[in-house]
Amino acid sequence: MTVKRAILTTICGLCLALQVACSPSNATAPPLPWKGATRIILPAQYYYPRFPALSPNGEQLAVLGAVAFDNLRGYVMLWDNTSKKLTPIEFGDGDYTITYLGWDSTSTHLLFDASDIQTIYNVTSGVAEPLNTGSERFTAIGGPGENQITKYIRKPAQDDTDQNKRLEVLNLDDNSEEYLFALDWVDPSTDSGADWSSDGKQLIFSIKEQSAEKNSATLDRDIFVFDRQTREISTLVNTSADEVEPHWSPDGQWFVYLADQSGEAGSELVISSVDGTCVIREPVDALLMYVDWGLADQLAVVYSNALFLIDMREAFGFGMDDLADHCENP
Repeated sequence: MTVKRAILTTICGLCLALQVACSPSNATAPPLPWKGATRIILPAQYYYPRFPALSPNGEQLAVLGAVAFDNLRGYVMLWDNTSKKLTPIEFGDGDYTITYLGWDSTSTHLLFDASDIQTIYNVTSGVAEPLNTGSERFTAIGGPGENQITKYIRKPAQDDTDQNKRLEVLNLDDNSEEYLFALDWVDPSTDSGADWSSDGKQLIFSIKEQSAEKNSATLDRDIFVFDRQTREISTLVNTSADEVEPHWSPDGQWFVYLADQSGEAGSELVISSVDGTCVIREPVDALLMYVDWGLADQLAVVYSNALFLIDMREAFGFGMDDLADHCENP
């Protein structure tokens, strides 16, 4: 009996230790594999960071602080790189569910959907207001120009049911629209990141094609680029990996993304030139979930449910101005 009691006591003790160690308020993230990283601590009840979005001017980082690993409900929060303060964006009553975060080109407006309400937050005034979108349902990022947003429309308005799901630019000054392209060649539910180049000429995005070769349930998203002047779509990255979260470098000559080999060869953070002749790979485990590129040598990553700002020069030993000196074979 004494032995049984001792065993039960040990088991109970281990269970309690695991509960404490795994609770959000006490969880310790595995060490990031790079130096020069600043961890941003979210409030305990919103421990799980999602969708990090660096403002184009590099001054602020927006992130969803979610309440659980598999629940995108919580608060959007702003980290100020100067004051080092984290401020929640209050909208409506309590927590809300979001599926995207995106800045406009001026770094003054943040876009997100608060429980299916398309919302725009003015950084200057500190006011979040709903966008009047009718029955349309879309995700959004900033537009190619000032006071514009890019709408990724999944569900057109009721009076527009004959139109394909599509991408378009909305000018907030006069509500005029610019059609970009239809989404009838992809699975629109598999989008994973989009970003305009700083000159507003090219849109990079990740999505899964609908084709005979890619009809399995396995995600195999690739990276494409839309040229606003030629109206053409080209493939930038198409491999057996799942390539997601593409973002332009500030000068538009490079882009960063995440590549997941589904356990076969691990995961990678990849920096590539636009023509694909220079590729830099930084191996990581599968815990790296999101990435964004802010200023020249600044990345934001979510790694094992922890949010970091990374100085590329400290982390990798090089920055944007000498990336070409560190190429690997594509």
